[in-house]
Amino acid sequence: MEYFPRIAEEREISRLLWLSRQQYGRMVLVYGRPGSGRTSTIRRVLDGSRTVTFHIGGKTAGLQMQEFLREARSVLGPEGDWNAATPSNLLERIASRSVEETTAVVFENFEMLGQYWKDEYTAIDAFWKQMSRKTRMFLILCGSSVPALERIFTTPSSPMYNVLDSKVLIPSLKSQDLKLLLNRSGKEAGSSAVLLAWAMTGGLSSLVSPLVDSGAWDIPSMLETYFSPDSPFVCGPDAFLSGLFGRDRDVYMSVLQAIACGNSSQKEIESYLGMNVGGHLFKLETVYDLVCKERPAFARPDSRGAVRYSIKDVDIEFWFRFVHARRSLVAAGDFRKLRECASDGLEEWLDHVQVRYFHQKLSEESDWQHVEGWWNPVATMDVVAWSDNKKRIYVAKSYRDPAGFDPEKFRAEVNAFKIITGKAGGLQASYLTRKDV
Repeated sequence: MEYFPRIAEEREISRLLWLSRQQYGRMVLVYGRPGSGRTSTIRRVLDGSRTVTFHIGGKTAGLQMQEFLREARSVLGPEGDWNAATPSNLLERIASRSVEETTAVVFENFEMLGQYWKDEYTAIDAFWKQMSRKTRMFLILCGSSVPALERIFTTPSSPMYNVLDSKVLIPSLKSQDLKLLLNRSGKEAGSSAVLLAWAMTGGLSSLVSPLVDSGAWDIPSMLETYFSPDSPFVCGPDAFLSGLFGRDRDVYMSVLQAIACGNSSQKEIESYLGMNVGGHLFKLETVYDLVCKERPAFARPDSRGAVRYSIKDVDIEFWFRFVHARRSLVAAGDFRKLRECASDGLEEWLDHVQVRYFHQKLSEESDWQHVEGWWNPVATMDVVAWSDNKKRIYVAKSYRDPAGFDPEKFRAEVNAFKIITGKAGGLQASYLTRKDV
């Protein structure tokens, strides 16, 4: 695929690398979803630099330390004292060897460090405050779980509060970028095909690439690419989630399956599964960053009655709905049947995706800081967008076809929104269809 360069992100990481070479150590947090291009972006910036990379997770703390030491010694040489029991000890050894020449140290999955070494975030914080001005180390901390990273860095009680020199987000491809990629062959992808491509990939570079490189541009060719032997789409999420959940895999996968099948409230999810899932929903939201707890726009943060849950990433939702729900077909290798099952009712499901797509599209525009939905027993609004000053509010209903638009019903729902929320000033209302994708 044609590479969409991360110009701003690479420029910021390069700036900090240059400062660490010219002055003293710098620390940056680089975060984004797995598959967003985070690792490849860092690799391009550090090309030709002396680099030590540590991958956290998947093994015992002891085995990980053996690998960390082996990696450091292979890059910096075996001479001298390499005795280190923890990552912070090892950073001290690397810092002493980085006084004259910069060493870039990359921690992948940094939010998992505390699972293996207790109090290690505090130890690294203390090390950095003592040594950052005495070394030319460039410390790059990488992660994907925003709630977990916020607990490490964001509040005054966080173990590494106010220690970062910069934070760099590696975002997924914007919706319009994805549309341009699909149309690059000269064949114009229809609106439904654009929605399907977005649902399959979530805009992740690692998933967009095989889809676009296959030449898929319409719904049949996209389904052919997605549901095929050795497909990264079919196999990738299962391996990623199994590693993430460990021994609790089955319960968490079941909860996500229930949400993907349209059960959005805790009561509906528990009825679907026949078990209590409050604790699992809490961890899926606050630890694993896979689920969002949603309330109607402008509702009080502590309101409970209208709370619903959704899977945060649309590509994960697609996988649970069309792959995990039919894992017996995957095990049998019956990809033809998988494609047939996915085709049945696909247009109806894309109506749901269309609402999520419009949320994403409006979020990418600088005019709106908040894009949510609003629902009430008497009316719903698929899209509610507003800026922080709340001087402008945009509400919309989403339809597959303009023929589904009922002006009288729409006016009644807009009036209900104004009365119930008290948001009437500066209100703009319209409807959106598949042609607006």
